[in-house]
Amino acid sequence: MVEYKIIGEGYPVVLLHGNGEDYHIFDALIDQNPGFQYICINARYHKKDDVTKYYTYALLNEDVLEVLQFLHVERYGVIGFSDGAIQALLLASTHSEIDFIISMSANTKPTAIKTPVYCYMWLSYIFLCILSLYHPIARKQKKRYRLMLKEPHITTDQLESITASSLVIAGEYDLIKKEDTACIADHIPHSALRIIPHATHDVLEAGLTTYQEVHTFLQAFLSY
Repeated sequence: MVEYKIIGEGYPVVLLHGNGEDYHIFDALIDQNPGFQYICINARYHKKDDVTKYYTYALLNEDVLEVLQFLHVERYGVIGFSDGAIQALLLASTHSEIDFIISMSANTKPTAIKTPVYCYMWLSYIFLCILSLYHPIARKQKKRYRLMLKEPHITTDQLESITASSLVIAGEYDLIKKEDTACIADHIPHSALRIIPHATHDVLEAGLTTYQEVHTFLQAFLSY
């Protein structure tokens, strides 16, 4: 089982971090939003003994579901950033027991990443393919880059099947194309879109504005 940590008490909320990060990116969010039981999950590439050939979002979500089953969690919300937001969208498209999601800086397909960044990622991947012949850390990084370059492929039908109340967040200067963020919000039936002014892809680093949007959404859920 992947590494996880439970913080707080209340309604269960799963926290899913971005590529190459860990659940500590949500520390400030947790501090500012008490009253929930946060289930903080680290992706499987944090495990030293991980021998996964290729990472896929389906595989990462299997790990999430394994943790939830172990904890006997039946209904829950999901907050995800970047890759974690993609996981949140995919989970919510097939699991009606999810009451809400907060999707931060997600994309529906690899080509929704702005072209200069997308090209840079491919160059980095090629370099890592060479370096991975000699270094184990590069081999793990190569698998993470492959995930971002090959997936996801989220359809409008999948978005339209999401029944959870949803908050879609992106930065004004996000590396995800604006039309893709708008597509996500437009096709989820019960969703709101918030663009964080002056923020880049890492909307959590935008600070107060992002946290206020999340706090308002969570408080509305609690009072519903």
